[in-house]
Amino acid sequence: MGTKFVSSTLIVLLTAMLHQSSGCSCIENPGFCMSDFAIRGTILGVQGNATLQEDLVYSVQVKEVYRNSSNSIEVNGTIDIKTGGHTCGVHGLEEDSTYLISGLYDTSYSIDSCNSVVVEYDDPDDINDLGLPCSASLTTVTPYVIIVGALLHFILR
Repeated sequence: MGTKFVSSTLIVLLTAMLHQSSGCSCIENPGFCMSDFAIRGTILGVQGNATLQEDLVYSVQVKEVYRNSSNSIEVNGTIDIKTGGHTCGVHGLEEDSTYLISGLYDTSYSIDSCNSVVVEYDDPDDINDLGLPCSASLTTVTPYVIIVGALLHFILR
């Protein structure tokens, strides 16, 4: 009876571990505008092989910037966005296709299925549910406040 109990317990534990490792479990997917970066961009190339569970690097030409916490994304510039080769990675983005992409920034740009929003962009109606345009952050508002303040100071002198 003891061996049967140990075998049953082992099977339950192995099943639970396989279930945990075979899927991606997310607490909550962030909003597009709440990510570290949010862009509209066209995939220029892909490095890596998702079939072999290698990490992928998408080379993306930036068409529009909605959020830029790194302050290093420029329209018409190119950025590399990494994603894991595991089940939480974002796979299947096609070259020459345009996407709305948001994700994380910590010395490099990255996306995954828990912390990113990736939507193919065919026409402006694709962005209706994403809350665009993103509300201005302090980094985008501050230069305008300074300029307007300087102009008002100059005019009111």
